Amino acid sequence: MKRFLGLWALLILMFASCAKLPETSPDQTDAPSCRLTLALAVPDAERITRALAPDGEKSVADLNLYLFSEALDKHYFCSPCAASLNITVPSGTYELYLIANAGADLGDMTRQQADGYRYEIASEGDIEKNGRMMMYARQTVTVTSDTNLHVALVRLAAKVEIRYSVAASAEALTLSSIQVKSAPTGLRVFDRNRAATAVTDYAAHALTGNAGTLTAYVLENCRGVNSAVTSQELKDSAHAPQNSTYVLIKGYYAAKAVAYTVYLGENATSDFNVRENRHYVLNVQIYGANPSDFRVSVSEFTATPLNASYQMGETVVSTLAFSAANDPDNYRILTYELTGKATVTIDGVIQPPGMAIPFLSGSGTRQARVGIEALQPGAVGITFTMKDL
Repeated sequence: MKRFLGLWALLILMFASCAKLPETSPDQTDAPSCRLTLALAVPDAERITRALAPDGEKSVADLNLYLFSEALDKHYFCSPCAASLNITVPSGTYELYLIANAGADLGDMTRQQADGYRYEIASEGDIEKNGRMMMYARQTVTVTSDTNLHVALVRLAAKVEIRYSVAASAEALTLSSIQVKSAPTGLRVFDRNRAATAVTDYAAHALTGNAGTLTAYVLENCRGVNSAVTSQELKDSAHAPQNSTYVLIKGYYAAKAVAYTVYLGENATSDFNVRENRHYVLNVQIYGANPSDFRVSVSEFTATPLNASYQMGETVVSTLAFSAANDPDNYRILTYELTGKATVTIDGVIQPPGMAIPFLSGSGTRQARVGIEALQPGAVGITFTMKDL
């Protein structure tokens, strides 16, 4: 498995048009007033599969601008917003805070409130809401005369491209789904090296072929480095820091359910950091279902065969067996559907059709004794399903 890491390019875009913010009278200070012009730099990136239109990845629809100094705090809101803004401020040194594409006027804030401002998402789609992405900038600026200031906006999210394929030697493998898991649900906009305190799983995408590309946006999630991970085979759930972001690819290999876990990071081994405004490309090639590779989990569900017919009053007995390897987060639920009329017991307890029965948590193997007793002559059919929650 190979992975590549690249930075999103920053492109300075100068526009002739100018959006003029509402001006107020300068604050009553002894400092002369100066014209400050902000030219915004917006990121640009090439994509294989686009979740946003190309212009959406770099466009600014609205802007909340905050200027903080010892003498004053100023807030400006602009929507719609061009790439160049003109404001008049007293001369002095300011801490400049910008929040782009918040979708609303965020109102006045103190510097402490701005430092603590959080961006929260309820689902993956919120990151690209209204076809735009949340961006920000923070820098110190000293204004002593009319000033042109270039400001580089930074995306809060990383772009992750997963290019997956199945090797020709694994022809018995069929992929079924791909999913980004343990993705951050929020962060403080003006922090650095952010680590998620709450995570969520993105929706799984069904796969119809054994090769393709999935592109997703993930908020920054810096989980650190584990120096004990010296090979790709060790970059697994046993070595990953808590709440690390990863990709889960599921499928079937020779009728066995398999899952492949690929953790994100700055390299293919020890690093588990997902950083803002970066473009990660994971080339994932799958060679089979090797349980000695702890990034691969394998599960198998079997039942002992039954005879073609039985006498009324006779209890039919079968043994269900389920095993899961390399899957510490596994939590399996057993259900069944019944045709005909019969009483069904599992490990001696009567269980009605559709009942969710906790079966196995974590890696390992469990067996259960199933008893089936017909309540009337005729055919009885029973279908067992093992679900992964």
